[in-house]
Amino acid sequence: MLLSFTYEEYEKKLAGRCIMVDVRSPAEFAESSIPGAINIALFSNEERAHVGTVYKQEGKHAAVALGVDYVSKSLPRIYASFRQAEAKQKKFMVFCARGGMRSEAVGSFLASIGFSVLKLDSGYKGYRQHVLAKLPALIDSIDIVTLYGKTGTGKTHIIHALQEADCDTLDLEAYAGHRGSVFGGLGLQQRSQKQFESLLYEALVNAKSKLIFTEGESRRIGSIYMPKELSDKMASGRKLLIEADIETRKQIIMQDYTATNFDKTAAITALKSLVRYIGHARIAEYQKLIEDGQIAEIAEVLMLQYYDIVYNTLHMEYEKVFTNVDPVETAAAIMEYMK
Repeated sequence: MLLSFTYEEYEKKLAGRCIMVDVRSPAEFAESSIPGAINIALFSNEERAHVGTVYKQEGKHAAVALGVDYVSKSLPRIYASFRQAEAKQKKFMVFCARGGMRSEAVGSFLASIGFSVLKLDSGYKGYRQHVLAKLPALIDSIDIVTLYGKTGTGKTHIIHALQEADCDTLDLEAYAGHRGSVFGGLGLQQRSQKQFESLLYEALVNAKSKLIFTEGESRRIGSIYMPKELSDKMASGRKLLIEADIETRKQIIMQDYTATNFDKTAAITALKSLVRYIGHARIAEYQKLIEDGQIAEIAEVLMLQYYDIVYNTLHMEYEKVFTNVDPVETAAAIMEYMK
């Protein structure tokens, strides 16, 4: 019988002392998992789907028989994967969706051949319940400072510089895999709501202080919704304004959006979603700029003729204004001010 621990017990007694291993399928792992966990799947995506189909059509016993067949063929691969991971840490905590047959099968097999293995009680579902239960109180406990500013003023770069300077930060765009604007998904992989919440939870749990910096976002970031408690905290918390001249802003936009291959087709698709705001004539004009590779030009015109106009409709009070030329210097100025 494997020893089982709740996620709360794991945090208190075992965090950092064992490798978390997600034995669910690669597709389940890719959708969301516990941050830092590795994936050593018991079933492939296709095998899991096949077992599920047999369960629905032929019943539990037939599905178990098929699962046993798949497992028997997977054991050499699973053994090799755990042996390789063992070089980094001697103890493992395995989990599946609900702490059931998959984690029990993998954990029992490994324990029988000498591995040090524990099981996460209630699996990933139990972890999710823990995160959702704890997040509101964690958010309530922090003092948040939010950086606001027009598109391209370098707020994200300043957050990164603050993080490098050992300040506690919430990089919400990184957790979401989206920059928040219409073009915010270009070059990024949108994360799931579950993974966003997990990354947010990890950042808050591991914060070294109660003072945390973040960047101003609407509650919706791409397809992600930040917890209402966090958006409310940002709205009522301390606010700093970041400004930059148009040339600096263009450079930052170019750096953010063209550091990797710029997807013109995706950019044009995103542009067309603005048609009700800027009209068909401007859409055609801006599309031509994108097709001709005039990225700096389209960045400037969109900032001046769309994003700045939208931003100017916001009415907020800021306790301090910082002009950003270099994000490291701006971060240092913010830290000095916060003293």
